[in-house]
Amino acid sequence: MGIQFNTGFPIAFALMSRKTARAYNALFKRVLEIEPQWTPQTIIVDFERAAMVSLKAIFNNVTIRGCWFHSSQALWRKVGEFGKLINIFDSSISIY
Repeated sequence: MGIQFNTGFPIAFALMSRKTARAYNALFKRVLEIEPQWTPQTIIVDFERAAMVSLKAIFNNVTIRGCWFHSSQALWRKVGEFGKLINIFDSSISIY
């Protein structure tokens, strides 16, 4: 994510058929081929372990942060797998 005018903008989007470290390595190496001088300080990605491992390997000193939107989305999908929990969450004013 690039920062300009105190606002974050995505730098790259990639459609991938696999979420493996090998696939992410190829992706990030291609990014560096396009922009070899790019040295990001912080990268925000969804909570894909393979992506995080690959980023650390290719960008040695980068700070990697997980995207809470994607984390929350994954958690909600998991709640949906349990069926009745969605009804409890939707109808309950307070859940402890």
